[in-house]
Amino acid sequence: MNLQILKRAMTATLIKSRAVRLAIGLAGIAIIGYVDRGLSEAIPLALLYLAPVVLISTALRRWQIPILGALCAAVVESANGYPWTLKDGIARDSLYFSAYTAVGLYVAEVLTRRATEESHLDALEAEIEARRGAEEKLR
Repeated sequence: MNLQILKRAMTATLIKSRAVRLAIGLAGIAIIGYVDRGLSEAIPLALLYLAPVVLISTALRRWQIPILGALCAAVVESANGYPWTLKDGIARDSLYFSAYTAVGLYVAEVLTRRATEESHLDALEAEIEARRGAEEKLR
């Protein structure tokens, strides 16, 4: 019984709508990009883009997450004040892309596993309840 209360409490606080999660995440990327452009080289904000990536990854399919990683890498590269050179730019962009894509794929995998475990738990609870009912009938 306590487990179901915990489940309800956890899901009640989560943002349900896929469109809302996408909109909030994209707005977050845009705001961080705007602030990053204003701060220029003084304070690099590339790490802050991970928060919207985590949020958006909950609403995307796996094949869409590398596209999100490329989008974030492009926004970071255009917003930061570092000059793009062949030597530094490619390494920096590949690092950004890899980091954002890896975090997004990690979040997607965690959510997939959580859903699988929830379905297994629900099936197990139903089986336990059925056994209890059968035991009660036998008494």
